Amino acid sequence: KKLNENLTNHKDDALMSKQLATINTDAPIAVNLNDTLLPEKDDSKKIALFQELDFKQKLDNIDAETQITEEKTIEISNQFSTFDFSNVESMDIRIRCFQDNYLKNEIIGVGILVEGHTFVIHPDEITQNETFINALQNEATKKYVYDAKETKVLFNRLDIEIKGIEHCVMLASYLLDPALKIIDVAQSAQMQGINYVESDEMIFGKGAKMHIPERMDLFKHIASEVNAIHEVSALQIRKLNELKQLELLTTLELPLSLVLADME
Repeated sequence: KKLNENLTNHKDDALMSKQLATINTDAPIAVNLNDTLLPEKDDSKKIALFQELDFKQKLDNIDAETQITEEKTIEISNQFSTFDFSNVESMDIRIRCFQDNYLKNEIIGVGILVEGHTFVIHPDEITQNETFINALQNEATKKYVYDAKETKVLFNRLDIEIKGIEHCVMLASYLLDPALKIIDVAQSAQMQGINYVESDEMIFGKGAKMHIPERMDLFKHIASEVNAIHEVSALQIRKLNELKQLELLTTLELPLSLVLADME
């Protein structure tokens, strides 16, 4: 009886509430769903700034996927053992170990970019191609690498004396921006507007969760690194030359790093 009385007395309020709660689907709005989508964010500049200022917490808070803004398909050749490196004039090399201690930690892969061919091999496979070993030891064959000192030490551990290192991406990155803390190939590439290389943290994790990824994922990462080294080196050499700093790299910084490598 009380409910019936309330409904009767507040009929108009109930009808108004229903009208207010009803979504009007006939509103004259000339916008479709696609118009409401947010544009894809390009966080590369923000990431570079946070890295320059060493804002580690802010970098951790950035969705890792936003660190990659480009896609690059790289075909990894399986013809390493039969490729003839005898007359190669130059090549890009990325040799990697797990974590930062390159004096002791496991060597997990070698990436090579030569004459448009990308090879990624396990260090045990190097002996399958004597012409590659000879090219590494040939001073006349120019090598472009990410970290000259690390590269020399790691090949020394494999009983190979690499010669002819022409360019070091990491040292060049420091010369171009001394305030920036360089941590991996991805960061050096981002400085030059190249964003298809994933960060080491994305691939290997960090802290207690650091691990060696599956072979396919690892080799794909190394392939992207060695291709980036090729692109970044050309851009860095041009910029250093414009700034009249190329001689500083080639006659002082690079030779010194190779001397230090022999001392380790």
